[in-house]
Parts: sequence; structure tokens; C-alpha cells
Amino acid sequence: MPTETVTISASVGLRRDELAPVRALLARCNTHDGTELFLALKTAVAGDDTTPFYLLAREAGALVGVAELVGYREIEGTILVEPARRRRGLGRWLATEAARELARRELTSWLLACDEAFPGGAAFAGALGGERTFYEHRLTLDPARVPPANRHPAPLDFRRAHGSDGPAIAAITAAAFGDPPDAVLEWIAQDLARPDRRWFLGLEHGVPVGSLRVIAIAGGADITAFGVLPQHQGRGHGRAILSRTIALLLAEGVAPINIEVETENATALGLYRSCGFVPQHTYGYYRVATAPGAASAG
Repeated sequence: MPTETVTISASVGLRRDELAPVRALLARCNTHDGTELFLALKTAVAGDDTTPFYLLAREAGALVGVAELVGYREIEGTILVEPARRRRGLGRWLATEAARELARRELTSWLLACDEAFPGGAAFAGALGGERTFYEHRLTLDPARVPPANRHPAPLDFRRAHGSDGPAIAAITAAAFGDPPDAVLEWIAQDLARPDRRWFLGLEHGVPVGSLRVIAIAGGADITAFGVLPQHQGRGHGRAILSRTIALLLAEGVAPINIEVETENATALGLYRSCGFVPQHTYGYYRVATAPGAASAG
């Protein structure tokens, strides 16, 4: 257990004066470990149930550790410890406090994200009893590899989504990812109102068939939540929606443009590569129980 000089505070969202120290710790850890871990780094927003939960460890007033828990159904967590303060139990203490918070929410497990470039991450997950569930590639767009624009053979329209499109996006997302429709609708409604998020729709004869989300991150963007209704898959709609999004972001001067995909999803990986994306980092996601004997996420 860390010394009594270390304290851990918990909060939903960060205070504005906490953003810079957390961002600096993230940068130090990534530089030291050769990784590219990410944090949402969000302040509290009234009425937003998707705001991450944070645990901040301080010693003599200095930030020495962070845990961020994010997600509306499946919780993903990232834990950072100041390199000079490792191997003293601080990471395990943060993980224990994270598990206590999630157990309070009646969740039986969570996913710890680790950049596989740093072997210590997987070792830490193993020490917590974590079992690797899947890998994801993080790909970054190389503008030189983007193919020439081709006219889509089907009458597919593309536009930015509005608040009234929430039910359509929720239906697409729930069907594409197998999530509960009601939970997805609540999350989408909150997400559409966020200034750092843009949703886009692909429509065939005026009917929404696919959607994706663009998250603004420090001048760049992450493309996420990319889905097409199952009955419309295999017809080039996904490629058309992604290509139009890429063209829009490049025209706006957005860089870098990133996207993530499970390593075993060969179809999506092939699509992303053919659109100009190049793998940069691989992340392992390790399922950690919130209590001894707990098995799956609640």
C-alpha cells in the first residue's frame, strides 16, 4: 500500500484546474513507455450521464496517478502512474478504488485498456486478475493513401445529423452493435448535444441506413460508432459514408484523423486500409472483476 502521504480523490468529471496536470502526466507516461494512451479529459457537465469518473492520486500536492472510467454500458478504464512512483502499489490502489466504484453501480467487471507497445501494461492487468478479451488497432489516415473519390452507384445521400435524428441513429447503432435500443437512445440524445461531437448520416432514398460519429480531439478527430444497418451491409454504403466523412474532414484541415477496429474484424480493417488508414498502435482490453468471483459485466 502506498505511504500515508498519498491521497486519492474521486469525482465525476475534472475541474478545469485539474486538466493541465492530468494532461501532463499522460504525456510523461506516454513518452516514458513509448505508448499512445488517451484520456477523455472532460469536465463535469450537468445532466450528462456519460461524463467520465476520475480518481486522482496526489503526493505532497503533486499528481502521481490517475484512473479514468468511461462508458455508458460497458466501462473502459485507463490507469496512469508517474513512472518514478511505480512498483509501490499505487496502480493497484487506483484499480481497487475503481472496482469499488463500479461495484457500487452493480457492475461485476470492467475493461482495462493497455497499449501493447508497453509490456508492463499487460503485466499489470494480469496482476489484477485481468483476462484479455480482445485487441484493437488504432489507425491514422495517411492523406497520400486516400483513393480518388468515386461516385457511389446507389443513391446515397450524406449529411450531418441533427437532434431530431437521434432515434434513427440509435436504431442503426443498436442494430449494428447489438446494444439495447433504449440505452443507446439515451446516450445518443446526450451525445448529439455535445459541442465536440458531430454525427453524420448516410441515407438511401431518404431513409437512414448508416451513421458515424466524429470526435474533435486537439485539432484532429476520432471516427467512432461507425455502423450500417445489417440489411444494408455489403452494398458499399459503409465505404461511401466513410469516404464522404474523410473528404469533409480533409477539406476542413483536420489532422490527424483516427479510427479504431478490433484486430479480428478483417472486413472493417480491410475497408479502413483501402480508404487510406494505416495501423499505428495496438491496444489490449483486459476484463477485470470488481470483486472476487465476479465474471461478466453487469
